[in-house]
Amino acid sequence: TNARARSTSCSLFIIGLPRGYVVVKFRFSELSKMVLLTVAGVHILSRATLCCAILLSQGVFTGAIPLSPGCYVDCGKPNTDGCQGRLLPHTVTEDWLNMTAEVCSAECAKRNFAFSGTEASYGCFCGNAPAQTPIPAPAAECCAPCTGNKTEVCGDKFRLLVFHTGKIPSRESQSACPLPRPPVDPRNLFNGTMMVEAGYLDQPYCAVLSTGRWICTITYGTGTEGTGGEHVTALWSDDNGATWSTPVTVEPSPINTELANAYSMTLAAPGVGTGPTKERVYCVYNMNLDNVTQYPSGEHISRVDMLGKFVMRYSEDQGETWSKERLMVPYRLTSIDKHNEWGGNVTIMWTVDQFKVRNGSAYFGFTKIGKYMLGPPEEMWVLVSHNILSESDPSAITWQLLPDGDKGITPVGGVENSNIEEAHVVPMTNAGYPGLYLAGRTTVGYYVASSTADATGATGWIPAQYAQYYDPRLAPTQLVPLAHTSGAFGGPAAGLKNPRGPTTIKRFDAASGKGEGQGMYLLLFYNNHYNAFHYGRNPYWLASGLEVVVPSAGAAPTAEGTSNASGVPTILWSQPEVVLYDATDHSDRPGYPDFIEHTNVDGTVEVLITETQKTAARLHRIPTPLLSLLFQQHTLNALPHADLTIKPSDVKRTVPLPQTQPLNASATVEPGVGGLGMAIAVFVSDHGTRAAVGQTLLESTGFTSGGPSSGFSLVVGPLRGQLTFTASDGVTSLNISSDAACTAALAAPGGHFFAVSLDGGPRIVTVMVDGVLCDGSGVETYGWKWFSPMGFITGTANTVSVAPDYGATLNTGLFFSRMVTTSELVGASRNLHGVYGATAL
Repeated sequence: TNARARSTSCSLFIIGLPRGYVVVKFRFSELSKMVLLTVAGVHILSRATLCCAILLSQGVFTGAIPLSPGCYVDCGKPNTDGCQGRLLPHTVTEDWLNMTAEVCSAECAKRNFAFSGTEASYGCFCGNAPAQTPIPAPAAECCAPCTGNKTEVCGDKFRLLVFHTGKIPSRESQSACPLPRPPVDPRNLFNGTMMVEAGYLDQPYCAVLSTGRWICTITYGTGTEGTGGEHVTALWSDDNGATWSTPVTVEPSPINTELANAYSMTLAAPGVGTGPTKERVYCVYNMNLDNVTQYPSGEHISRVDMLGKFVMRYSEDQGETWSKERLMVPYRLTSIDKHNEWGGNVTIMWTVDQFKVRNGSAYFGFTKIGKYMLGPPEEMWVLVSHNILSESDPSAITWQLLPDGDKGITPVGGVENSNIEEAHVVPMTNAGYPGLYLAGRTTVGYYVASSTADATGATGWIPAQYAQYYDPRLAPTQLVPLAHTSGAFGGPAAGLKNPRGPTTIKRFDAASGKGEGQGMYLLLFYNNHYNAFHYGRNPYWLASGLEVVVPSAGAAPTAEGTSNASGVPTILWSQPEVVLYDATDHSDRPGYPDFIEHTNVDGTVEVLITETQKTAARLHRIPTPLLSLLFQQHTLNALPHADLTIKPSDVKRTVPLPQTQPLNASATVEPGVGGLGMAIAVFVSDHGTRAAVGQTLLESTGFTSGGPSSGFSLVVGPLRGQLTFTASDGVTSLNISSDAACTAALAAPGGHFFAVSLDGGPRIVTVMVDGVLCDGSGVETYGWKWFSPMGFITGTANTVSVAPDYGATLNTGLFFSRMVTTSELVGASRNLHGVYGATAL
């Protein structure tokens, strides 16, 4: 009894309820003549005459407050819908790419939860009672198709479809939902949100302002690339990219069409502006200020947008108008400038980078050119301003050129007649080595990078070398470049493949879940070995990156975020995923992209891509499950859910085969992520020594390669260790073999993982060996292939013959009637290597 409050309390501990127990507290207030009922920590104000026993006996309270199956508002943190947090508190992280009500129910049942709920097509949540006051939503708002079955619905964005665990909602029970709508693959180039269209568009580079506005600057022209009238414009969105303003010019007319200005980047500087929001927006770009239109010899220059000066204007009203004042962004002349055609009187340069910020300083990379327009020699450089984010007087902003000295970052091996260009810099945040990482494209089919441990970036840069994957076969405590390992995947041919096409790199703190300043990186690149201009720019691939310190010779590898005093800081990259594609026109050229990191009102984080294929600028959301797995790829060690698992006891037998979906022309509107496609994975031992050419690991019953039948086969190829996958729908066929490096790996003694995955969105087939995606190994242009639209390829009998004449050991096989991501296959490879104790890594 509380005399001061004039109230009396008592508690009941009630057991034997169908779903466990509940603690009920009653407090009677003499002042209000009310009973305050607290059930499992949640207060319920009720009349004194409330009969709690009846409510409990009827099962109304199973933990806190009533909850019935249906559609509810849900959120990760409080939002404007009145939602205060997750309705069901336990999050299931398994099977995002294969989610259905059945899958979610099974996961919640394993954890002994009474309620299950699906959300946003892929999410699954469990609980015994609502953790927040339920806010019902119309049933029609829970109609997003499940990633694992497009005929089922799995809630929607911020909408949780709740049901009793074990009691799966039927399609009929969701009568408010329309018939299953054709799911849209967000990776399809044409499914993006249109920002603007014009005769020529390039570099839609963006900043997210404190007000929530997204402001982007973009090079705009009515003609084609490099022709007259090209100028920098700005546009914005106030609804998270759903709609966009009409572009406004950054350079005032008539100068915007008289002097070429192009290739801009955008920086938001909170707190230094004079407008209502106190947030200034800067735009830096190239400008042919002196209107140079001839070579010193008098010869006419047909394109004049990559020489002149870097200049800057700013906006005080969130990009709607731009300063009359134009500021110079100066840098010192170096040897490459002084030896160009104009002897340094005209500078040749351009930037395709975005601003990157660390500790109040803003950096961007750019290219200096020795011969106009894009002829070698070329060098990569960095410009940094240490006061642009704090200086209220724009004319007082200062710039520093990095590195010190007369030489920038030159091509691999210092070869003067080779190109190294379109530099992207990221300031690293490793506590022991807060240096810089600088990367760019080449004309030799590789992506190259340099780095320094010097936090200032003035000195210590290592010579450019091929950018590197981390070895996915090793534990996350041993992150080393794939090129440094022994065996087939090491050596000089290892490295990220990229043609002479645009890339981009940024760090993501929130999206990667690493915390402020400690995030992982994302890299967009093309993953092919073309060395010709304008070729190989479709599809875009996405890799995640980790800061590591590469040990010197003989030193032990270091884990993520650790330091080694004798090593070099760098970024190592994951195996990549297809993230943007045009499946109908392989010569399409999406490019010059930027990333936008956006936090929703419920606390979830999205990453979006802006890009242009020269005439249309679009915005694309990266599928959340794909991105989440990519950020976890270095730690994944699990088998994805398979539709068929082949055991050693199945060898020399025929087993039932799950039916796949047809890989036909409609694939362009189907979700490739966790959707349309198929995959096969096997783990074999002694393949290189005991398998013979032509022997079969898997083959659809009745399938004949090259014949009119439908089906698939996986057989030993003509080269020692090689595996070849063939598939056909009876009319159209595809064929792909392990490339040189992957074949050599399979030929090595011990156990090996092999997988082939058909992605029905872009219609791309990939091959993986021991966690490494086959990329052509520097010999072939591609390690992957496009394939034509196909129908069913599992064969008419829907059975598969398992290793009828295979001379080596088939330890296990996995069959998936869906596309399986690169990250999932990396995790499967690690897992099976651990299970079978493989030592040939």
